[in-house]
Amino acid sequence: MTTKTHIAISVALQNTGQATRALELAKGLQDNTPTGHEIIITFLSHGSWFEPYIREAGFDIIRVQPEVEGRSTDDDMGFDPPELVGSVAIASAFIEGQRQALRQIQPDLVLHSFWQVGSIAAKLEGIPTISFLPVPPTVVEDGLHKSRLGLVKQHRLIQAIIDAGWQGEPPTTIYEMITANLTIINDLPEFYQGIDLPENTIITGPLFSKGTYGSAPDRNLLNILTSDDGRPKILLTMGSSGTKQALIEAARAVTTIAAGDWNSIIIASPAIIDIEELRQITAGNPSVYITDAFTPILPVAELADVVISHGGQATIQTCLAGATPILGVAMQMEQQINLDNLSRLGAGIRIPSDQWRAANIQEAIRTILKDPSYELRAQEIAHWIHTHSGQRQAAEAIWQHIQAGLPITTARATITADITQER
Repeated sequence: MTTKTHIAISVALQNTGQATRALELAKGLQDNTPTGHEIIITFLSHGSWFEPYIREAGFDIIRVQPEVEGRSTDDDMGFDPPELVGSVAIASAFIEGQRQALRQIQPDLVLHSFWQVGSIAAKLEGIPTISFLPVPPTVVEDGLHKSRLGLVKQHRLIQAIIDAGWQGEPPTTIYEMITANLTIINDLPEFYQGIDLPENTIITGPLFSKGTYGSAPDRNLLNILTSDDGRPKILLTMGSSGTKQALIEAARAVTTIAAGDWNSIIIASPAIIDIEELRQITAGNPSVYITDAFTPILPVAELADVVISHGGQATIQTCLAGATPILGVAMQMEQQINLDNLSRLGAGIRIPSDQWRAANIQEAIRTILKDPSYELRAQEIAHWIHTHSGQRQAAEAIWQHIQAGLPITTARATITADITQER
């Protein structure tokens, strides 16, 4: 007798990190399905540039109301800091659209990431949830308190939750809204050595795109990265959640006369900037190549000597898998934690956002290029990543909880795994 399990995956598919992790996790769940089980996976989408890659991988997608352009989560949700959504009406529309989709497909489980509307909709429909996140919420919360930012209440989402018929006290903060029966943390265990975490939170290792979907890097890009002129190769990418100004400042750093000893690739996400604006900055510099095409990062990072990034986990993990040190600037607390962890392990440098200027970026690049310890540490981490499948471990943890009936626990466990002990 075969047991069927239908999983709905609800994430912000406009966000490169969430989208790529969700697809890799779906593949892992499919590849590690236990004997006697059958899995059905359906992605929920309000509209996203990433949908073709999901379909190419063989998964179903159901369109959810309201349908949006799908280029930028901030634009689609009307991001209005500190509020994640621009109005109660927008929040209500997304929550109701998610609920209608869940009623239609009736999944056994909702798998979500940092996507409050998906988590809330599942809870309102009484469906068990599992979340997969880049950083443990307790660690981010601690960082927010230390930075005096606190945990800002999401007043518009709260009102939308109440209007949707929530029973009892509604969740009020961004992390309360994504609590789940089980939380998977897709990060390096060494980053959280000795930190107490809830027992229903499991660190399973990196989860990132292996470059097995999307277009292959174009020939002009590869020509710069594989040239034998002896010049260091710099890759600049801010994913889909960096800021336009941070990207422009880094582009100036790798384009000016002072950076004339490098070959540089700039990946310009349309969610951040129009490629023509960047071309005006580079002014036809032959040592700089710009593309706005979705480019698998792993094969590109493997050819680069330094990556400049915004600290998004997907970018960091992919570049570390390519054994490439990273220079970064954080846009928010989670990215700062990612880059600080990386710096602590000696595989990169974080420049504070108020010091993110071309001259400082150039100096940091030179520091990494001159000191071989950065590359050696990145190589050590790459070896750990490639010998510990975060995809498989996450999938197995989820299957174990599905088979156990998704128990909810509140005890705490201590993470003690150490990369350095397993070299």
